[in-house]
Order: sequence, then C-alpha cells, then structure tokens
Amino acid sequence: MFNCKGCKESCCRTQNPQLTISDVERIGNKDNIIFSEGVFRIKRINGACAFFKEGLCSIYNNRPLSCRLYPYNPIFRQSIKSYTLTIEVDKNCKEILCGHSFNPKPIALQWRKERIQHDRVYKK
Repeated sequence: MFNCKGCKESCCRTQNPQLTISDVERIGNKDNIIFSEGVFRIKRINGACAFFKEGLCSIYNNRPLSCRLYPYNPIFRQSIKSYTLTIEVDKNCKEILCGHSFNPKPIALQWRKERIQHDRVYKK
C-alpha cells in the first residue's frame, strides 16, 4: 500500500470513496460521514474530502481503505451469486508516473474482507 508523499494533487479533491463499516469505525468522526443510497461516504467541503486540511489528510493513520489503496481504485460489485472486484489505476498519480510496481492480491483480499464485513452488518 502507498504512503502519501503529500504531493497535494487531486486525489483528496476528486476521489469520493465508498466506506466499509471498518472504515466508519476506524474514522470515528461521524459528523463528516454520510450514508446515502446504501453507501457510506465522507462529506465534501468545497469539493474536497472533509478531512483534507492544509494540503494533508487529517485522519491519515485512520483513513479509509480506498484511500490507503490509492492510486488503485477497487470497484466492488455484488450480484445475486457473486462478488466482482476490479482494480482501476489513477494514471495521474505521480507515484504511478514514477513507475511504482503493483501487486493486486493484498489489495483484493483486504478489500474483500472489509466489504464482506460491511455487508454482514448492513444487509440484515
């Protein structure tokens, strides 16, 4: 997983990740989390993540899984019989442009674990 280099590029301004229940519990600040259409998301303030302060993430150690995985964007789809995980890459990220290597397996496994936990809690 990536460590943010603080490049102050668009990721915290343009990304609006879905949160897992583990993310919500880890973040703790419910004032900046919204639940809409069956999905948790972080509020946007002036188009940016509510936790994006002075060019940095104010919850960096507790940031959502999608943010920890960035610039890899896991897209999790559920059908009646199965889960599908597709991982897209934000090719505008400076880390990708610098040739950072990528192993998708740990990302897929962590995302699947957190998403299944989320579904168990919210689909009862």
